[in-house]
Amino acid sequence: MTRGPMLIRGTLRDLNRVQGDRRRSRRTIAEILEAYKT
Repeated sequence: MTRGPMLIRGTLRDLNRVQGDRRRSRRTIAEILEAYKT
């Protein structure tokens, strides 16, 4: 599971760029984590 954290970090960076004003990264991150789990 070495690619997991790397991919998550890359996604977090994209989320920060897209959701810079909304500041709802927690909800988006949770959804991404669920998607990765599946």
